[in-house]
Amino acid sequence: MEQGSEADFTDTITAIWDRDDDTDRSWVAFQIYRNMHPGERTILKAYLAYRSSYDPDFDAENFPHSAPPGSFSQWSTDYDWRLRAEAYDRYLDIVSRHEGEREHVDQLADYRARSLEFAKQAQESARKMMEKINKRLAALEPEEITAGLIPKYIQSVAVLFDKAAEAEARALAVDRILEELDAQNRLKVRN
Repeated sequence: MEQGSEADFTDTITAIWDRDDDTDRSWVAFQIYRNMHPGERTILKAYLAYRSSYDPDFDAENFPHSAPPGSFSQWSTDYDWRLRAEAYDRYLDIVSRHEGEREHVDQLADYRARSLEFAKQAQESARKMMEKINKRLAALEPEEITAGLIPKYIQSVAVLFDKAAEAEARALAVDRILEELDAQNRLKVRN
């Protein structure tokens, strides 16, 4: 795998919260602690959830102590739970931001495709209108042509064509933005 790739970054960053030398019980307890919302995460709350997970008779709401048993607290110290959980939180934040950026880029690509399709349809409509105007003009006798009629038709076609061209130009500008975002994302992944 190429150095600096996203997979390398993920492999490196996940190592700190993966199971290392945790015992079976401390690993289960750490996962409970790690998976708690950061604003709600405490050793006591983790202990209450851990104890409730294997003891159906345990009454967490009426637990009489303000701290978990010493062995549980010792696990949190021995296995660096706080540090590992914070690293996991940072990782989840990176993943979430990356997914959000990818979704935004996808939305921009969809917008570009819709805009280009609209521009093509509008240009085709303008072309068809111009063909109809030309056919109508060819069929008219000179005395049937009024001075005000032709400029209105041509002006309508010109406005439609201009709007279609503007839509296409906007869509192509979005394309340049997408290319810049892709380049920025590649730089972020390398760093």
